Amino acid sequence: HEGPSEEMMAETSFSMTFVSRGYKDKATAETGGKPDLQVVTRVKGPEPGYVATPIFLACAGLTLLREPERLAGPGVHT
Repeated sequence: HEGPSEEMMAETSFSMTFVSRGYKDKATAETGGKPDLQVVTRVKGPEPGYVATPIFLACAGLTLLREPERLAGPGVHT
């Protein structure tokens, strides 16, 4: 199996929508109130298998290098 042609990859893309609900502040979250914040994020990109995957991996690696203080501690993070 040779995989997709250059033409097929050029004509392929992806689009995902993420919807997150939460709280504007810690006090509201601690009182058990209803979530009062919604964030909608749309991610679009090139062909996901061969073109976008290396971009995702590079971005993940850069994030791990640039923000080590945000890691949960020792162990596997990816």
